[in-house]
Amino acid sequence: MFFLLLIGCETLLPPGEDADRIYDPKVEIARDVETVYSSDGQAKVKVTAPLLTTHFDPTEPYTEFGEGLIVSFYDQNRKERSRLTAKYAIRYEKSAKVFIRDSVRIVTEKDELIESDELIWNEKSQEITSDKRIKVTTEDRQISGIGFVANQDFSVWEIGEVTGWVKVDDKDKEEEEN
Repeated sequence: MFFLLLIGCETLLPPGEDADRIYDPKVEIARDVETVYSSDGQAKVKVTAPLLTTHFDPTEPYTEFGEGLIVSFYDQNRKERSRLTAKYAIRYEKSAKVFIRDSVRIVTEKDELIESDELIWNEKSQEITSDKRIKVTTEDRQISGIGFVANQDFSVWEIGEVTGWVKVDDKDKEEEEN
């Protein structure tokens, strides 16, 4: 009788889910996540992600955004100053650093499009850096380089090893020639 009962039982898991991963007490999985980070009662950053996996590693806990994320940076009036999207990110809790990778795109308040393969967000210093190729596109210029430093809301940024083009109006050229 016990044998028949054992055969009749099965664990029903969502398609594609691994039983070891689901029941691992060191891993927490959440879907459709929205997190708001604030300072002094003011919302500074909102992170939304379709999948968030938290690993409770005793030496370095970390959180993965395996299906991408959207990060909105706000000013003191809760107005969105910039928006970052990427296909992957990993946040290390102890160091408070977020490594953002794969199709990283930022649209700033000034309608600048910043693109890179990787950015590193240091939450403690509120600085975003990269030693990878960066491209910044606006209506009248495109600048590329290697190396990038920006403040958290991308209102101020610098690029190293710069190359690019800038659109110059004929009127501006005439003024320079005179």
